[in-house]
Amino acid sequence: MATGLGDSQHVPAAAATGDVLRVVLVPVDGRPLDVIIEPRGDEEAFDCVQDLVGGAVEFLSVGCPCEGVDLIVNAEGLLFGLPPNRAIYANASMEAEGLLSQVDFSHVVRENDLYTVLHGPIVVAGFDLPSGDTVSLTDAQADSAKRYFERVSPPGSGAWEERLIRAAVMAARDATCAAREEASEIGSDER
Repeated sequence: MATGLGDSQHVPAAAATGDVLRVVLVPVDGRPLDVIIEPRGDEEAFDCVQDLVGGAVEFLSVGCPCEGVDLIVNAEGLLFGLPPNRAIYANASMEAEGLLSQVDFSHVVRENDLYTVLHGPIVVAGFDLPSGDTVSLTDAQADSAKRYFERVSPPGSGAWEERLIRAAVMAARDATCAAREEASEIGSDER
């Protein structure tokens, strides 16, 4: 359970074992918060992260606001109807790597293009490349993550981008229906 501590949260789990883990929690439509996870009893930090995102986790290493971090989200957030949280926009390295847009999978993203929309709470954690372990964020990583999710991808950005996507889909559907109707009229005129 999380208890408020100003701009940070303290997430105890129940007699201390394991390491303390510093992460940033990005709530839906809220400001990013520093969170200290202290596993207790038989619980591990991973269990606490699952609690924060509300279920099974998915680790994303692309679209991260700085080096050496993962974005951790609910793996079934979209499926279970969790609300849109933040839009993730492509950076230069994503463009250079030739990553496909996760919105339509039809084109390589360019810097500043919408890459994807994440649903539900987001946890930003450190990632140790040699070991593959999730680790505490450094001060610089935490500050970078909070800046990204306040300025580049602010609260409401995910909902905003989803509204734009829906509007584009509706416009395309309407154009297709109108073209079919016109083709049907031309076909009946020729008979």
